[in-house]
Amino acid sequence: MDVVWDMETEDPDDFLTLLLLCGHPGVRLKAVTIYPGTPEQVGLVRHALDWFESEIPVGAFDPGCSQQAVSPWHYRAYGKIGPSFDVAPAEEVLLNHCDAQTTLITGAPLHNLIAALKIPAFHIGRWVCQGGFAGEGVVPSRDQLAQFAGYSTCPTYNLSASPPAVVSALNDERIGTRRFVGKNVCHGVVYDPAHSRRTRPRLLRSGASSSPGSDWGERRTARQAQPECVRPSGLPVQPSP
Repeated sequence: MDVVWDMETEDPDDFLTLLLLCGHPGVRLKAVTIYPGTPEQVGLVRHALDWFESEIPVGAFDPGCSQQAVSPWHYRAYGKIGPSFDVAPAEEVLLNHCDAQTTLITGAPLHNLIAALKIPAFHIGRWVCQGGFAGEGVVPSRDQLAQFAGYSTCPTYNLSASPPAVVSALNDERIGTRRFVGKNVCHGVVYDPAHSRRTRPRLLRSGASSSPGSDWGERRTARQAQPECVRPSGLPVQPSP
């Protein structure tokens, strides 16, 4: 599957998703775009791509942004990583690497997508957005995560950051299939020995599992990403030993 990944780094989840996309045998990651796209964020993303010997394009919404956009977690987990200025405008990266056969996954507020939609030639076959919520009345009680039990609504940052942008994206005919991964889904993790066996050979080839300061591996990824690992059915999943 061809994928373009749009991310931020204020929490661990998007960076861990980047590692998963880089290492997944069924994914061809074509490009990464970042919001807001500070040099520190670009350096972090480039560092991860280097683990996989990947030289794919990286785009930024505002490469001159000076705000602190990388959480302390990233540096505690992977060591000090320097900034990088090897970046292009995010809307240009999306224009050049999105097409009818590509899936754009957005894990950040939709600013990069909206910037790309201002370009008439932009189009994308499938958009998968981290955001939204489906709870009580839609999801059976047995399948609800404990922290959202009984909730019928819940605000989500990526969509609440700019409601007009969400409406614009939903109404734009240049986006083919649209899928939303709700907050009650993306706060759980399905990670089991079978998945670990599929991804481990590629990780070993990349050298990521032994990168200095990274302590990278399926054990750390699964447990730090979400201590409460659950299947969609609500049954617990034990991370790989």
